[in-house]
Amino acid sequence: MGEVTINVNGRPYRMACEDGQEGHLNTLGEDLAQRVEDLSSQVGKIGDATLLVMAALLISDEHSELKESVGDQADGAALKAERDALAKELADLRTDAATMAQERDAAVARAAAAEAQAAEGAGSAEAEAAAAKSIEALATRISQLASVIRPA
Repeated sequence: MGEVTINVNGRPYRMACEDGQEGHLNTLGEDLAQRVEDLSSQVGKIGDATLLVMAALLISDEHSELKESVGDQADGAALKAERDALAKELADLRTDAATMAQERDAAVARAAAAEAQAAEGAGSAEAEAAAAKSIEALATRISQLASVIRPA
């Protein structure tokens, strides 16, 4: 077990620590000593215990602000991930809508061609069946497009 002596406000404090942590503990002690010295120069001699409590409160306040900052960053990262997922979903929906529009246009063209054949054939049963099939396919694709744009 390691041991470090920290001097705060002119008084030595012996502190135990895990082996290898002595340097880190010295750095923390130097930071605390500097904070106490700064406070002492601002408020005067008010006693070691009060100075140490004031320094602890300042450190606690900094810690609290850092936790909030980290929390805000985590919230921001979550919102960015959600925004990115929604943007991808929107892009996929736009691609699906464009594909369905192309399929709709092709079905309309097939229906028009079948209608033209029916008109030329003056009531040919095959032409009428082809036109009906094209119209039915068009109605199905329009329904699919509508459900993508406005989910039930």
